[in-house]
Formats: sequence, structure tokens, C-alpha cells
Amino acid sequence: MVRDDRTALHEAIGAALEWSDLVLLSGGSSMGAKDIALETILSFPDSQFVFHGISIAPGKPTIFAKACGKPILGLPGYPVSALVIFDLFAVPLIRRLGGENLDALEKFSRTARAVLKTNVASQIGREDYIRVVLERTAAGLVAVPLPSKSGAIFTLVKADGMVRVEMNQDGLEQGEEVEVILF
Repeated sequence: MVRDDRTALHEAIGAALEWSDLVLLSGGSSMGAKDIALETILSFPDSQFVFHGISIAPGKPTIFAKACGKPILGLPGYPVSALVIFDLFAVPLIRRLGGENLDALEKFSRTARAVLKTNVASQIGREDYIRVVLERTAAGLVAVPLPSKSGAIFTLVKADGMVRVEMNQDGLEQGEEVEVILF
């Protein structure tokens, strides 16, 4: 844990860069004036900004940069956002750094097919990840959407996985077959 202080954060990142192949930050990557993470990362030698902010919900304030030749991934502070971004970005990055083939990284390790129980709204231009509970019925698995607040940690406890709504969709319809990315 590091307090919201540029010097303390610089020291912590510097120590991590000395012994690690990848630095993960959790929190401190908001999009406002109080965000010190990106500025601190860029104060290191050989630093490079890749992106800050992505069209994903939850997870918009994600940071990806490099410093001292090593990748730095800044996860959002909300637990649900951090989990989604960890699954989408950190896991494949760690696996790639571990030497896995790029083709193997394109797929989630565990998924299931289910029928969506209710409509799910989404905003075109943003990829949404909706937490769901799976119910077993005589007809097969049914995915039941949970409330979507990124700070609602109880959804992580209850959810069996998440369903992706692609960027060019304005939602998913009840009865549609979906792929559930299992936790």
C-alpha cells in the first residue's frame, strides 16, 4: 500500500522496477487532476505512455505504460473494475511474459454457453462486461445479470462469470445465447 503521494509512489514503483518483469498498480488511475499514477510512471527513464483510459465498463481508467523497459499496468481501484481489467489485460500479459504463444492468449481459459434471462442495455462505442449468475434448468444454463455498479463488491461474490457486450452493440436480448467468461 502506498499513500497518494508522488514521492512515495515513485519510490514504490522504482523498487518494483528493480526486481520485477511487470509492475501492477491498483487504484490511483482515475481520469482527474488527483491522478498521480501516470505522471509518476512517466518520470522514470525510458518511459513510454501507451494508453490511459479505455472504452470498457467497468474499467475505463486503466493505464498501460512502460518504464525502464518494463510494462506497467494500472488497474482501476474499484474491485469489480480491477477484476475485469486483470482478466482482460494482466492475465494475458503475464502469460505472454511467461512465454506462451500468442494464439493461446486469444481465448479465455474457461467459458460456458448460456441463454440470457433478461435484456441487457449497453452503450454503443463501449465494451461492457456484465456479471451473471448461472442457473441450471432442464433446457440448459441460463445467465441472470446482476447489478452493474463497479464498486458493488457483492456482485463478485455472487457472480459465476461475466458476459461481454461488444462495442458495436447497444445491448443483448432476453433469450439470446451468450458466452459466459467463468470466474
